[in-house]
Amino acid sequence: MAERWLVALTQSRRELWAAENIDRLGAEFYFPKMQVITKRGHLSIASIEPLFPRHIFVRSDNGQWRFLTGVWGIAGVIMAGQQPGFMPAHEIHRLKAAEDQDGMVVLPDLDMSERFKNGEAVRVNNGAFSGMNGIYQGVVAKDRVKVLLNVLGRKTTVLIADSHIEAV
Repeated sequence: MAERWLVALTQSRRELWAAENIDRLGAEFYFPKMQVITKRGHLSIASIEPLFPRHIFVRSDNGQWRFLTGVWGIAGVIMAGQQPGFMPAHEIHRLKAAEDQDGMVVLPDLDMSERFKNGEAVRVNNGAFSGMNGIYQGVVAKDRVKVLLNVLGRKTTVLIADSHIEAV
């Protein structure tokens, strides 16, 4: 059977705990993370954040998924009607390919010239979200812009390099 990835919704800020509990059951999961640098005065503080807060991907080639409803840290499974929603395997592979040696999804650096206005429609032309359309939401950090994308059927804000988006 083809490789299939379920999308599980975790409890708020419990992604790592949910991942540990899924691992204890022997199921394969993918929890993409990224490093975020924030400035506080003269200090730059690095932290690790989920790429998709409250979401974790669980491999389910055999179609089994109900076991997730009893896993500590899991709030539910994203459904498409009466069946669970699946993330295409090629998207999981694209995210994994964008990871650095520490397992962090790397979003490329950007040119800080603001080429877009808040609310302007944009398309991602490179990286893990290539081909997706979104809404520009401004510069949020020294090296990132915020784009609202429709990911997994929900509007999700992602940080991405300015050089990797274009006007629609």
